[in-house]
This record gives sequence, structure tokens and C-alpha cells, in this order.
Amino acid sequence: MDDVVRIRTKEILIWLAAFLACVTPRFIPMFKINLGIHVSYYALTVVLVWILYAKRELVPSVHLQELFFYVLLLHAAVSIVQNMNLNRWLFYIYYITICILMMNTLITNNEDAIYEGITVAVCLALLIQVVIGIYEVSTHTYVFRVGSFSVRHYGKEAVSMFSNPNDYSTYVTTLVPFAVYRVFASRRILAKVLYLALAAGAIDMIVVTASRACIAALAFAVLALVFLAVCRDRRRIAIVAPTLLIACAAAFLLVPALREWLLAFVSENSIDTSGEDVARVNLLKNGLHFLYETCGIGVGAGNLEVWFEKFSIFHIGELLYIHNWYAEILVTFGIFIFAFYVLTHISLLVMLYRNAKEKDGLFGIHTCFFLSFLIFSVTSISSSSNVYSEWVWMFLAVTVAYCEKNRKKSLLRVELR
Repeated sequence: MDDVVRIRTKEILIWLAAFLACVTPRFIPMFKINLGIHVSYYALTVVLVWILYAKRELVPSVHLQELFFYVLLLHAAVSIVQNMNLNRWLFYIYYITICILMMNTLITNNEDAIYEGITVAVCLALLIQVVIGIYEVSTHTYVFRVGSFSVRHYGKEAVSMFSNPNDYSTYVTTLVPFAVYRVFASRRILAKVLYLALAAGAIDMIVVTASRACIAALAFAVLALVFLAVCRDRRRIAIVAPTLLIACAAAFLLVPALREWLLAFVSENSIDTSGEDVARVNLLKNGLHFLYETCGIGVGAGNLEVWFEKFSIFHIGELLYIHNWYAEILVTFGIFIFAFYVLTHISLLVMLYRNAKEKDGLFGIHTCFFLSFLIFSVTSISSSSNVYSEWVWMFLAVTVAYCEKNRKKSLLRVELR
């Protein structure tokens, strides 16, 4: 009985950690405790569950994907010698450390039930954010006036607790596959209907926020799902391909609002040639300039915004975040860490794809994680800064641990043959 209680408590704490990471974006101090820096309830929960349940080994077995985060933490710690903003440097150390603790806890407690619970916890958090977004767009009332997004967005785009619509859209788009997965995984009709409504509401918010990267990512995910279905059974292409084409054509012809939106989306007017789009390009150009000035070693953890503020040579207006996850890693940590991250990212994507292709039905949990990570691979170029987003670090930790779980299972099957 004690073992049952212990296992159940562990699962609940891990699910709570996943929920808290996804329901409390950065910039919301009310969900955090000020201990010099704002420490979230998510972080405190992760530390607690790590202390209680993580198995600590004298010589841990660390593989490529896990090793990257330890190297990243070491690099961030050493970059204190470059430090120009101690508070932001502490945030880097804080986020990476909590990510490692979450990852380590999951890897040493890799039961299937934990990941099923995480998908439910993530959906509950997503539901809260989607409801807030629908309320904002419907009533033109913004409950959480966070960040400084333009007043031109008011009443047109959802932002919820995030600092801008792109951050919100990145979050919602990345987590949509979890809602779709629960539609297939749930046994009760009512649960299926509710999760389906959640997925529909999330997609509606993605369209409303009109983030080009997020909409493109969603399209890639649909194509990837079709590709997976065909790969599992090539006979399905005769059914899937025509059905998809007919559905897209019918939607374009029968829904005027969708047709108008698509035409506006692909037109030249969708690109702001005098404002934010140009500033974003200049952010990247400044980032490459900073990389050159630092001889490829990067500006150091927590310093990027300071460099944008003081040393920019291309006009960026008031923007201080680089708005590109890959460029953020490259310019902050340098060429070698960036190359390591790309290798890690690709290896995770390949592992998730193989699991989804070989082990899933139409939309199983392997497919869920693969599509979610595929979407993140694209949407991460949209949000202002992923480094300071707690849900991103939680998502990466869970993804790495999930891949490690499946790797160990595959090795065990090979040994038993």
C-alpha cells in the first residue's frame, strides 16, 4: 500500500509540474515567489519531486540529447566572465538547471502512465490559455495587460498571459497535438468531444493571431501526419490524398472568411516592409555582427539584450529580443554550442519520427510527441525569446526523457531476442 501511495504521489507531482509550467508563462509575477529572482511554483515542484524521487547515480549514464543540457549549463556558468547583466545570467542558470532536474526525474522514473498524465496536464493548461484567448477576442478585453504589444492588436489577436501574440501562438500551436492525441486516447465519448472542442478552439486562436510561422508549422504537421499514415500503409494514399485535397478545396470555396484570410496572408501587404518585419531582419543581422565581434564564442548568457541595446549597428526600434530560437542559441552561446544543439535537435526529431512511424496507429502518443516537436522546430522562430519561457524548457525536458524511455525499451527488446 505504501508503494502504491508513493508512486501515485510521484505521478501527481510530475503532472502538477507539467501543468504549472504550461499555465504560468514568464512575465506573470503573481505565479512566482521572489527569492532574489522570481522562482515559479513549477520550479519548486520540480525541485521537490527531484529530491524525493530522482535516482542519483555516482556515474550516470548520459546520452547525446541529455549531454547537451549539461554542456549548456556549464557554458552558461563559465560565461559569468562575460556578464553584463547578472539578473538575466541568473535566469539562464535557473531555467537550464530546472530543465535538467525535470529531465533527470523523468528519465529515472520513466513509466508510461507518467506521460499519459502529462498529456492530460498539458491539455488542462492549454484549455485555460485558449479560453482566455477566446474571451479577449470576443470581448476586446485584455485581463492580463502584460508586455507592450501594439494597440493595433487589441480586439483582433489573443495574447492571454504572454507578452505578445506570437509568443501565445507559438505556445498554442506546439501543444495542439496533445489535445488531438487525447481525442483518440480517451475512451469516453464526452471526453473525446471536449478534447476535440479544445483542439478546434486552439486552431481558431492560431488563425486569429495570424502568426505566419505558426500557421506554416500547423500545415507541416498535417502533411507529416498524412505522410506517416501513408508510410504505415501505402494503400492509404489512394484515400488520404484525394480526401485531403477535396477538403482543402471545399474549405477554400465555401468559407469566404478563410478565402479572404488566405489571400491576404500570401499577398505583399502581409509583410510590414516599414516596421516590425524589417526590424526582425535587422535583429538577425545585428546578431551575426555580435557573433563576428566575439570571434564566434557568443555574447554569453544573459547578455544578448544588453548588446542589442548598446551595440546594434542596424535599426531595431524598441525590439530587444531576437525573435528566433536558433539565432538566440547561436549568438548567445556561440558556434560550437549551436552546432551541438542542431545535432541534438535533429537526433530528437529522427528518434521521434521513427517511433511514430513504427509503433503507432493513426494518432498515438509517439505521433503526438513527434508532431509537437516538429511544430516547435518551426514555431520557435516566431516568439520573441524562448529562453525565458518556462514551458519551453519543460517541453524539452519531457521530450528528451520520452526519447530516452523509448531508446531503453528498444534496447531491452533487442536483448530479449
